[in-house]
Amino acid sequence: MNKANVNKVNDKKNKYYVYFLLFVLFSLFLFMFLFHSTKNILSLRKKIGGTGTKQLNVFGKPLQSCCTHPMTGYRRNGFCETIDTDHGTHTVCALITNIFLQQQQKLGNDLITPNKMNNFPGLKEGDKWCVCALRWKQAKNAGIAPKLFLHSTNKKSLSILNMKLEDLLPYSI
Repeated sequence: MNKANVNKVNDKKNKYYVYFLLFVLFSLFLFMFLFHSTKNILSLRKKIGGTGTKQLNVFGKPLQSCCTHPMTGYRRNGFCETIDTDHGTHTVCALITNIFLQQQQKLGNDLITPNKMNNFPGLKEGDKWCVCALRWKQAKNAGIAPKLFLHSTNKKSLSILNMKLEDLLPYSI
């Protein structure tokens, strides 16, 4: 191979190397931008009192964030919001207890085992979590209902549970 052909090959390799570096830099920039934006959105929600939804809590005020670590809510946005596809109505913000986890597991609702497919981390005692309203009612009827964060519990829970705000107050943290 003569010197001219070697230079052409090297030029071509350098060209692809530059394209590759540009791609890597662009990818890193995009990742940092998206990560920073998500972090800012969560930070902004905390600064304005944890609101970020138009749904209301049981007091008729803007729904507060239940928990972002682990990220809870049917839509995994930290809020006990409900939408049409939320057939379990994850509207009750509860402080998880071991007895509640054990009861739910016995009833076929395993909240302990992580499930990556559903972006579910698995729960442990002390976690705050948006639980299904009727699952909370099962625990209440069994005398083992976890305590509630009412400012983060969706107003729709009242109708689902067929309860009044006054009925939930003894469970409030």
